[in-house]
Amino acid sequence: MEGLAAPFFIASALLTLAGGAKLARPESTIGALKSIGLPGTRLIAQMLGLVEVGIGSIALIVGGLIPSIAVALSYAGFAGFIVMALRKGGAVSSCGCFGTEDNPPTVGHLVLNVAAAVVGVGAAIGGLGGIPDVISDQPAFGIPFIGFITLGTWLSYLALSILPTLIPREVSP
Repeated sequence: MEGLAAPFFIASALLTLAGGAKLARPESTIGALKSIGLPGTRLIAQMLGLVEVGIGSIALIVGGLIPSIAVALSYAGFAGFIVMALRKGGAVSSCGCFGTEDNPPTVGHLVLNVAAAVVGVGAAIGGLGGIPDVISDQPAFGIPFIGFITLGTWLSYLALSILPTLIPREVSP
C-alpha cells in the first residue's frame, strides 16, 4: 500500500489546509452550508474547520486505521455536499472549501473528493502509517517525497480554488 502513501498524504494535507481556512475565514462555508439548506453559523463552520485540521494532521503524523477512515469519511461527506450543490446549479457561488467566496463547486471537486475518499479507504485497508513511518523507507532522507507531497497539495489546491474561477460558467439568456 505504499503506492497510496503520496496521494493519501496529499489528501490529508489538503484537508488540513481547508480546515485552517475555515477556521480563519468561515464566511464562505457558512454561505455554502446555507445555500443547500443546512444550518450555517460561524460556530458550525469553525467547528468543521477544527475537525478537518485535527483529522488531517493526525493522518499525516500518525496514520493508521482510524485516521484513514476519518479522512475517507470526510471526503465522502464533501462529495455528498458537492452533489447537493451541483443539483442547486448556479445558486451556490462557493463550495466553502478554502474560505473564499469565488470557489464554485464543480465536477472536478466531486472527482477529487471521491478519489480522496477511495485513497483513504485504501490507506485504512493497507494499514498505512504516518509520514514519519513512510519517510524512513525513502531515499535522500525523504526530501524528494516531501517535495512531491507539497507540490501535489499545492496543485490540488489550485485545481479546486483557482481553476474553477478560470472556466467560464454558462450564462442563460
